Amino acid sequence: MTSGFTILVPPEQQALFSALSECKLDPLQILQATALLIEPPQSLHQPSPDRISLMNSVTESIVDFDKDMAARMLRLDEGCPNPGATWKGLNRAERKRADRLRAWALDAGLDSTPQGRPPVIDSALVLYCSRVITEACQLPDFQFSRPMGGGRPSGPMWRALVVALPLAEAALAQIDGVSSVRPREIIAHSETIADILATARSKRFREYCKIETLGVASSDVAEHPALFRYAIAYARRPRERKRRAKPHVP
Repeated sequence: MTSGFTILVPPEQQALFSALSECKLDPLQILQATALLIEPPQSLHQPSPDRISLMNSVTESIVDFDKDMAARMLRLDEGCPNPGATWKGLNRAERKRADRLRAWALDAGLDSTPQGRPPVIDSALVLYCSRVITEACQLPDFQFSRPMGGGRPSGPMWRALVVALPLAEAALAQIDGVSSVRPREIIAHSETIADILATARSKRFREYCKIETLGVASSDVAEHPALFRYAIAYARRPRERKRRAKPHVP
């Protein structure tokens, strides 16, 4: 009870309320965070395969992702970040590679790598939910720990995240017309989630976000989910060394 009224918590949200309470949030902060977590923006939805082509055409029309951005992505992918890179400055082969990166980042069914399998965990959704919790806690970074000697991640913010993610997934799944989706068990994917969070702290991830002016708020992830998915995939991938031809010595 707070301020003379009682908060009635739906059964499916009780675990989330409890986890957020452990983060030392007051009831109003818990309500605000819960609202953002259980009904994430529809922009974070990844459609079923039969709707991907339609979604891609829509995404192309609403996302500000021009060819100069593709050129910057290519230079970053090559390990030579250049905020001033332009499409006009690329040769024919470079344009083909840049266009593949551009198409991949805009793909509504984005893979973990351009040739990889679809991820079990959506990195953009992990970033969104973790940032909502971080903002509610008024902290600069998402915090979690591991037991001494190793083990699964833990901590109040971590517990709130692993409870929130299945609820967020279930809400987004309903966009495909499924009336009721039961939240899945997600604890088995703890290491994948922890890896996404760790990657989001990496130098390469921050480097990409700086070049593409991607912000640090949960609303920024909701506005550009495809770019954040690409940023995570880019930061996880080993940097490719540029091959330089040896000078010919007669």
